[in-house]
This record gives sequence, C-alpha cells and structure tokens, in this order.
Amino acid sequence: MEPGAILNIIIVGVHATGKSAFVQRHLTGEFKEKYTPSQASEMHNFKLHTTRGPLRFFFWESQAVKERDYLPIAAAIIMIDGSCGRSSTPVSNYQNDIWYYFGNIPIAICSNKLDLGSTGGKAWSISDLVEHFDISVKSFVNCEKPLLWLASKIFEDAQLQLVPELAAYPPAKTLLSTQDRLLLAFYEQSQPFVLPRDDEWDAKSKN
Repeated sequence: MEPGAILNIIIVGVHATGKSAFVQRHLTGEFKEKYTPSQASEMHNFKLHTTRGPLRFFFWESQAVKERDYLPIAAAIIMIDGSCGRSSTPVSNYQNDIWYYFGNIPIAICSNKLDLGSTGGKAWSISDLVEHFDISVKSFVNCEKPLLWLASKIFEDAQLQLVPELAAYPPAKTLLSTQDRLLLAFYEQSQPFVLPRDDEWDAKSKN
C-alpha cells in the first residue's frame, strides 16, 4: 500500500462495548453518555496523519462477522467491555470468523472502559497477528494505539507514528527585497517617458 491508502477495518463486539463511541471519538472528539444501539451494519471513515502520510480508515461496524457485508478488509478490531468478563467470552469465535472470511489479517482486541477498572480476565492468546489494548473511549485513553498497531502491521512498519496535520499553505504573496522596493518607488515617482515619433528620430539623425 502507498501513503494515503484507504484501510478497511471491521469492528465487532457484543452490544454496549463501545464500538460506536470509539468511532465517534475519532470522528468528532465527542463522547455521548447515552447508549444508542447500532444498526445492523454501519460504516464511518476518518483520516489520521502518520509518518507514512495521511491514512483514511473506513470502519465497518457490526455485532457479527459477515463476509457479504464488507469490502476487502485489511484489519479488525474486537471490542469488549473490560469491566465485564462476560463480554470477552466470544473473542475466540470472532477471531476464527474474521480469519475464515478475510484471511490472516491483524486483529486488535480492545478492552474498553478502563476508567471503570478491569476484570483482568483474558480469554484469548496474543500472537504476531493479535494484540491487546486497554483503552477508555470515555476518557480517550490509548484510543489511537490500536489503529497505529494495525497500520504498522499492514505496512510492515514498526516505526509508524502519528504526526500533526500540516496546516494549509496561505495564499502566495510576492515578497520584494529592499532593493526591489526602492526601484519600484523610483519608477512610480518618475515622470512618464514618451518615445519620439519616427519623423523626430529622422530629424535628429540628420542633425
């Protein structure tokens, strides 16, 4: 993939684990306390600026993994409620379904609600393609780490980092040196110089 690529990522998990809130945090920076269940399948996208250039993440959000619902998927996030051990029970099933439908893509397991404490239970194994992150969408803690890790696996770039977004260039202005300004002022103050007519040139040349 080249810098500026589109990364299609599926984000799955049982209800009320923070899938929509995670995406919304990255989209607008907002966090809504009121829980609103997601529709059957939702898509959102946003851009992050990295050392490899801008990357646009397309998130396909769902409670189940269905191949027909998505474009080619490059990576996945499994969201669980870190304060509730029961939400981690289907993690292994999610992993198997993701790899069955989309091949051996990297998976980030995100234990959300770090601000409420963690159960400490781990119902999954970490490997080269699977990493775990404790995050808090509410406090916006560690929310960028899983995205950076997924992108680094896709690009095979362990040094990939976020960078500040470059400001747009202001309109170009012509900058004059001191000498140029003096010359311009001199010409503006000078009397207009009128070239002589052809017959005047002839008269002068005869003299």
